[in-house]
Amino acid sequence: TFPYDSHYEIVDEARAHGFDDAIIFNSANNVTETGLSNLAFLLDGEWFTPPITAGLLPGTMRSLAIEKCGVQVRNIHITEVPAASEIYLLSSLKIAQPVQQVGEMRFPCGPASVAFGELIREKIQYFSVV
Repeated sequence: TFPYDSHYEIVDEARAHGFDDAIIFNSANNVTETGLSNLAFLLDGEWFTPPITAGLLPGTMRSLAIEKCGVQVRNIHITEVPAASEIYLLSSLKIAQPVQQVGEMRFPCGPASVAFGELIREKIQYFSVV
């Protein structure tokens, strides 16, 4: 829900523990987003992002990833996070950034991750405002 002021508190708490951001879950323990970005998970060789109905902000990069990069939409339960091969942050400021670590779990930036980042950057159009 708006406003997203509570997200700043979440990010501050994550940073106090040595992390850049934190994954937010809803009351059903499904992934929503992070304090600053949307998420995409590589599960069984396919990229997924949570649905807006999970309670997340419908970000521009998330929408482009769905529309132009074949990212599928479905709920992602908290128990699926460790099963992800790779995870990406999606936001207008970061475009697409691989996640290196969630808690104690490390995620490699492997070929699938590199290809996904390149695909998103290939498909978006940059605009300049004068």
